[in-house]
Formats: sequence, C-alpha cells, structure tokens
Amino acid sequence: MKNLTQIITIIITLIFFSGCDQQKDYSKEIDPIVNKYVEVWNGANVDELDAVIDSNFVRHAESTSTKGLDNLKKLITGTRTAFPDLQLLILQMEKQLKNGSVMIISHLWSSLGLQ
Repeated sequence: MKNLTQIITIIITLIFFSGCDQQKDYSKEIDPIVNKYVEVWNGANVDELDAVIDSNFVRHAESTSTKGLDNLKKLITGTRTAFPDLQLLILQMEKQLKNGSVMIISHLWSSLGLQ
C-alpha cells in the first residue's frame, strides 16, 4: 500500500509540473523591435522598419488605425513633417503574446512645434 501511495504521489507531481506552462520571455525578441519603432518615430529612416515590422502590421490608436507597413511609413513621415522636433517616449509596455499577438504600449509625445 505504501508503494502505491508513493507511485500516485509521483504521478500527481509529474502531472502538476508538466501542466505548469512556463511563459516564454519575449523581451529579447520584442524590445529591439519596439526600440527601432521608437527610433524611427524620433527621426530615424522609416525604411529601417522593413527589417522589424511585418507588412500586415496594424497600429491602433485612440481614434484611428493604420494598416500595413507602407501606410505606417506614410503616417510617420507626415507626422514628422508636421512636427519635426517630435519625440516619442515609452511609458509602459505590456506584452501578452502567449497564444496571440497582443501588445499594449503607453507612450508620451513631446513637441514644441517649432519649425
């Protein structure tokens, strides 16, 4: 009976630990992408996004969405033309990428509007 109890305990322990899904740390993969995105908004060449942003990228903002890499480049270029001293600062980044591609970025814009 003691052996049966030990075997059951081992089986339950194995089931418990194999069921505990450890979440992957996506920071090493995502942080360079976000950093490049911020660099481009802050004045770097928009073509640098080709290496890190998918052509089907969708940017959701409070009142609008931008679909596609080419439209994102147009948005950034137009915004940078209107506000050449614009700076983007990331305040908070929430990464929920397990079983989906969701990421929430809280940011702050800064511009004096001097041209």
